[in-house]
Amino acid sequence: VNTSAAACPNETVRVGYHIQLRDWGQTTTRRAWTSMDLWPQANGQLDRLGVPIDWIFDLDPLSRLTVRSTLSSIQQVTAGARGKMEFWPNCYSTVGGDSGLFDYDDTPIGAPNPVPCYGSMQIHYDTSTVWAYDTWAAFGASMGIGNQGSGNPDWTDALNGNNLTVKTIDVYVRRSCAESVPVERFAPFSDAPTSVSLTRYSVEPRAPYFLRIPTAVDDSATTVPLGTRFKANIPLLAVFEDRVSNDETQMLGWGARPGILTNVTSLTGVEGEAPRYSVSLPTAPFANVTVRIAENSSDLDVAPTALTFTPTNWNLAQLVTVTIIDDTIDEPNQVLVPLVHTVESADEGYAIAEAVTLVVTVIDNEDIAGPPPTGGLVGVAWDPPTFLGSAPILRYRLEVRNVNLDTPFEPLQRNADNSSVLAGPADRAFRLGGLSSSTQFRFRVAAVTDVGLGGYSDELIAFTVGPTRPGPTLAPTGTGATGGSVAASWPLPLDRGGSAIDGYRVFVDGGLDQTVAAQSATVTGLAPFTAYKLAVAAINELQFCVGDGDWSPNATLATTRPTPPGPPTALVAVNRTGGALSLVWAPPADDGGVPLSGYRVFICQGNASAPVAA
Repeated sequence: VNTSAAACPNETVRVGYHIQLRDWGQTTTRRAWTSMDLWPQANGQLDRLGVPIDWIFDLDPLSRLTVRSTLSSIQQVTAGARGKMEFWPNCYSTVGGDSGLFDYDDTPIGAPNPVPCYGSMQIHYDTSTVWAYDTWAAFGASMGIGNQGSGNPDWTDALNGNNLTVKTIDVYVRRSCAESVPVERFAPFSDAPTSVSLTRYSVEPRAPYFLRIPTAVDDSATTVPLGTRFKANIPLLAVFEDRVSNDETQMLGWGARPGILTNVTSLTGVEGEAPRYSVSLPTAPFANVTVRIAENSSDLDVAPTALTFTPTNWNLAQLVTVTIIDDTIDEPNQVLVPLVHTVESADEGYAIAEAVTLVVTVIDNEDIAGPPPTGGLVGVAWDPPTFLGSAPILRYRLEVRNVNLDTPFEPLQRNADNSSVLAGPADRAFRLGGLSSSTQFRFRVAAVTDVGLGGYSDELIAFTVGPTRPGPTLAPTGTGATGGSVAASWPLPLDRGGSAIDGYRVFVDGGLDQTVAAQSATVTGLAPFTAYKLAVAAINELQFCVGDGDWSPNATLATTRPTPPGPPTALVAVNRTGGALSLVWAPPADDGGVPLSGYRVFICQGNASAPVAA
């Protein structure tokens, strides 16, 4: 996006680059900020401050480079003298720096804009990469902040662009026409509200959601931890420049850009099913945020259609159930229905958040004999024999062979969730789970009467596709409760997506959300004498690409009357003398349903058989 024509007409004095990257499946965005004096080679042309097209800026050193980042591995620099810039559309060689790797000192090959080639847009300080955007023209984007952990330190040929869900580079300029404006008060959001009084600072209206506050303006200037969002009492989005009246400043207010997060990017279901997904916010709002969900389709029923997040529950995910209407109409086998999520809020950041669309694929059950194949499950269906003889059908015998492994036909006895697969006389369909992905199977079925086994049907070929998200487990079963906790367990899902189960997400209404490795969990921090709804979703290797598995049905579990708290943990002695011990410990996970009022400390002296109060 080129908005250089909208900048004020006076002389440009500083240039800033704000980089934001987030990996698939992650909620944390990595950020870097670099600003520097405008270099003479740009000749005042603002459109040459972005991705290079037909110019080369191979500069060492940059004038007064300032560096800030959310990564602790990045050296924080103010007006440094060892900055380097490598901006060019060319291919380049490893001449300079480490001659065997692409790094902080490479050399462009040929004149500007050789075609085809790949390009470099990098800022370094000393011998370390601050941020890099490479190989966009020939192979696919490579982007990174800091040195790459392996391979080329400057991310050349990393080719990780498709694995990033957030990948932005914003370019800002400070011009001599920028003015300082008075600010009376900033209030950082926190559970214990505080305020900071500042006198003046510089503004750039198009900057994203972060602030730069002078560290030495007057006695009221202050430092606020990274990760705090701010709201001004004047209509400004953010502060841009890193110098105000020659006073150095510090970047504050790092945080995710306001928006909507969903745990999956799409849903698929057959008519009659009710898949679910969760919605959350990436950063605390200053006012209530309402997310409205619109589907505009007779194929779906969405509940709820509005979610409200507050400044106190913003980080607690909320579940949405999508019921796929089971009708008798023979429709196209797959119908795509978009769910559009829009945001309403008095928070200026969330008020301009972009809408998020999640696409639901509806499978018409009039066109299929069984459920659609996944990576770990296939479905088969059959009709009864046309000739029954004189004896009624007692059951069906279903047999399967693995074509990939060339195994013989074997009768199915138990399914992946340990349930019996012996089909009764009224059964006409079966779902086989726990399978490996990308595998072909052959099925056959025969009716059994008291006379014996009838003839086999024609063989049916079915197959699993590549790895997919896991299906739902059965509803969790309660295994215990206290005044402040409930415990539950659940079986493996029938459909594991053709991949190993890595863990489970556990969701409790009220917003408690945790991830566990086992098929059981204890949820703490609850109120006594209270019923809670609990659901789980399995996770496999595709979590970071397409999200969690489908949610189980809800289980209603209740806490008991208040009970004694659980044991404290991590008890250690941090200081010892000849006459004293200093001890520290972690509070118990389960408080029994009431706040802790204190601790009793006991000690065993000498060979005493029982502890005494310390």
